[in-house]
Amino acid sequence: MTVEIFDPRVLANPVYKKLYKLREDYDTNLKNGVITKDQYDSRLKEQKKQAIELYTYLSTWGLMRLKAEELALNKENIQKTSDNIKDRVKVSQYGKLEVVQEFFNSLQGLMPNSQDKLELKKISKMDVDEYLGLTGLALALAQEFSFWGNAIYYDIKEKEGD
Repeated sequence: MTVEIFDPRVLANPVYKKLYKLREDYDTNLKNGVITKDQYDSRLKEQKKQAIELYTYLSTWGLMRLKAEELALNKENIQKTSDNIKDRVKVSQYGKLEVVQEFFNSLQGLMPNSQDKLELKKISKMDVDEYLGLTGLALALAQEFSFWGNAIYYDIKEKEGD
């Protein structure tokens, strides 16, 4: 029997696929003229910045606050937005939300029997050992998001002052 959790690809492969898919959706829609170059650039900058900053955010503020941030972004943006990419690019910070949602989807995928375990109420009621263990796993996952954020969005540059 092999223990997959020690295989670094268990973390790397899903993160690569999720970030690649996020970018690919925008690439396709730009190519097809569904979104403008400015909308494309704005979303990809948000995605790259969020992917790279996940580790720092988690290590500074913790998993509960990141989950609360996802909920705040979700309430502010998703309720106003459809699944149509043309509508999504009009919503401020939507790229940030997409990456945070993919992060929590990835984290949930790594946890056995994780149905609803990553709800804010459940995270806040975890015992300290479980919360710290989950945070450790989240930090390892966030490192992958940071690496793949730089690799997949290699051509996306921040402007001075961003």
